[in-house]
Amino acid sequence: GATAIVARREAAYRVDSARTGGWRWTPTSYRFGYLWTAHSLIYWWRDYGIVSQASTEAKSYCYLNFQNPVDVIIGNEKVQKFAQFVKDNNVDNTPWDMLTDCLAAPELGQGMKFPDDL
Repeated sequence: GATAIVARREAAYRVDSARTGGWRWTPTSYRFGYLWTAHSLIYWWRDYGIVSQASTEAKSYCYLNFQNPVDVIIGNEKVQKFAQFVKDNNVDNTPWDMLTDCLAAPELGQGMKFPDDL
């Protein structure tokens, strides 16, 4: 499947795939290498989750959000930390759950986690 194709293509890279496709700090406002979307198959997982409705998380407007809009748009570290705090501490507070996913991307140390029920 797609995972095997990506692995085969990554083996042909001239650099380590973790460098170009890893979830890590970069000098840009994005928390991933430029090939991370291909490496992780994020668009496939996100669309599959939304279409199948197999995950309760898929009902969120920002399901599997990997962007950090506060950092991209505002760039202020204090505002970004506040948005991350709100996102991380808003648990089981529907309907806010559907919006807090939009506030921040996953932390660098966590990386992107796909739902277990897909």
